[in-house]
Amino acid sequence: MKIYYVLKSNTPPGPYNLGELVHLGLAKEDLVKIGQGDWMKAVDHPEIRAVVFNSQRTAEFASDIEDGYIASGKSVIANKSEKSPKLLKWIIISAVIISIIVMAVAIVVNVEQDSSSIELVVEESAPLNPEINFNYSSHDKKMFDFLKPCNLSGDLKELIDRCDYSNPNTRNTILGVISSENSGNFNVGQMCDVYNYIEQNWKYVNDPKGEYVAYASETLNNGLAGDCDDFAVVLATAIISIGGEARISYAYNSEGGHAFTEVNIGKTDFETITKYLSWRYKENVDVIYKTDKSGNHWINLDWFAEPKRPGGEYFNYIEGNRYYILDKYCEVIND
Repeated sequence: MKIYYVLKSNTPPGPYNLGELVHLGLAKEDLVKIGQGDWMKAVDHPEIRAVVFNSQRTAEFASDIEDGYIASGKSVIANKSEKSPKLLKWIIISAVIISIIVMAVAIVVNVEQDSSSIELVVEESAPLNPEINFNYSSHDKKMFDFLKPCNLSGDLKELIDRCDYSNPNTRNTILGVISSENSGNFNVGQMCDVYNYIEQNWKYVNDPKGEYVAYASETLNNGLAGDCDDFAVVLATAIISIGGEARISYAYNSEGGHAFTEVNIGKTDFETITKYLSWRYKENVDVIYKTDKSGNHWINLDWFAEPKRPGGEYFNYIEGNRYYILDKYCEVIND
């Protein structure tokens, strides 16, 4: 069964089935989409236009009969006592039959568009949304770690400062991104909700002269605009703000540098993660990850390559540094 979402004032976004849409009172300019599809105006969507608006007109017609306002020529029915119950009954029955016919036609048209042969395609039900079980990173810190280049550069201190996940406005914004079906402990669905929201709404804008790393709250307030380090910071902050752990890498190759974020999924079963991601992104997913010294797996959340999704391709780096925001630790990338 198809699931629909709407953008309409004073109305929950969904999900709805097709029958429920009929009763929402959609306006032609309201935005609608099917599942993970694109938003479009209700009047421009062939299936919804055929079913919802024809049903609305039929309901209005029956309502007019009920209130005694249907005119025939110069004769107007002005009193309910003068109506014919039998006529009203047949009008309502006809309206129901017409609605059923319209819905059947819409289904047939949709099936013909999706396949050269006429067959009913049943959407695959959602698989288990795995909870992410992990242990927060805890490194064996040394007395002279402050002399490491990644500490001397000031990058670690700056990134810890810019990831302002305890800022109430930052956390509340991220909480509003999580869909109701993914509520609960930190899970793969929440990770995808956060990644999709930030990646799909991101506007790439260069830094001013020199390097500037924005606070996560600043980036959220400016409508998600910035460069790769701003993207990495706001994504890491979002993951931390909902109970996960993220690390940021500054990586380099012969052509330049790039910043990206990874999320700690611990030793969560990869089969369930892969199955969920394949269902959500409508493709056979190959999850790319790194493993740390403690055996925790880290999934890539970069925007670098297509398709853009968690577990995608890494930037082809040669060297760089990793920064653990929660553990306040940095290290040289050696994998």
